[in-house]
Amino acid sequence: MRRVVLALLLALLQGCLVRHETEEVAPGWEVVTEISQIPEAGGYHPSLWRHSKHVHVQVDIDTYSVERVDEQCVAWYGLDSRGFYIACGDRQPFLLQADPQMRTGVKVTGGQLTLDSFSTPVATARAAALRQPALTDAWKPVMLIRGQ
Repeated sequence: MRRVVLALLLALLQGCLVRHETEEVAPGWEVVTEISQIPEAGGYHPSLWRHSKHVHVQVDIDTYSVERVDEQCVAWYGLDSRGFYIACGDRQPFLLQADPQMRTGVKVTGGQLTLDSFSTPVATARAAALRQPALTDAWKPVMLIRGQ
């Protein structure tokens, strides 16, 4: 009984010590950041989510430099998944570059999508992302880490 009460108290305390901030990046795309008041817990964990009529899923965890590419697409660097990605609509992410040197600074300028020295035409990246399999409620961010 004591363990159950202690577990409940810890869960309640953790809920009080974690704040969530949500930022819409593009229609149906948002970054939800968990901010812990306990520095030892890592403090800051942004995750990319897709919300549409068809799916409501966490696409990637520890996502940085998330940028809107257009009305349907976003690009980002995934720290845990170690890659530079683009995703469009209700499609699975497309890996643009594995393990890039830079982890911030994703930019969309002049029809180019760049991260550090890697650059690709937006139209090419977008077309590849739109050919990806459908994103479903079964999607888990770990699928990117395993190289799904």
